[in-house]
Amino acid sequence: MPAKAPIAPVPVVAPYNWTGIYVAGAVGYQWAKVHDIAPGSGFITDSTVRSGLVSGIIGAQYQFNILPMGGLVLGAEVAANHAVRNNSSDNFGFCANPAFKCGLRRLDNLTTVGGRLGWAYDRWLLTVSGGWARAEFERTDYLIATGVFGGGGGNSNFAHNGSYVGGGLEYMIYSDKLTDIMVGVDYQHLWLRSRNDVDANGVIHTLDATDDIVRGRLTVKLNPWR
Repeated sequence: MPAKAPIAPVPVVAPYNWTGIYVAGAVGYQWAKVHDIAPGSGFITDSTVRSGLVSGIIGAQYQFNILPMGGLVLGAEVAANHAVRNNSSDNFGFCANPAFKCGLRRLDNLTTVGGRLGWAYDRWLLTVSGGWARAEFERTDYLIATGVFGGGGGNSNFAHNGSYVGGGLEYMIYSDKLTDIMVGVDYQHLWLRSRNDVDANGVIHTLDATDDIVRGRLTVKLNPWR
């Protein structure tokens, strides 16, 4: 009887590994709630900020294959976000002088530094994150009758520190021996702490804000150690 040819074993494909250093570009949108108290008069102005964002991100992470379904990923990430346009006066609140509206012309130069914890399932990565945040509050006034910004001397520009938490989902769309490319989406909620900002008239404004950010991101990761 002729012998049957041996059946070739099916090659085992190793699951994708998320270890490496990476850079990313992102575009997104922020919506913030701003609380402004003038302690000298007790007047309170609540306003909002709406703006698109562009972001640059750099990070590093390591995957531990210790979970029954996938791996545990630990990492750190730094992001710089820039507002692409000024906030509309429609988002301002009224000043103590009702002829003016007051608010933030820009909530800008927003920086976050924090850690990431993720669950990797082959080409998918689900993460939570958190850490330190900082942003510049560019306050101004708006004369309703003329549409002129800053005419009442309400301008100030101070940086506020705070913190953030977030989450994200990424998918690897390309991989070779050194380079990987991922697409993803993430969300961050920021608390920007209260501090006293002094405007051009010498008036103190105690400002704080909460900010929500949603971004789509494209990431390039290098892993020369695998």
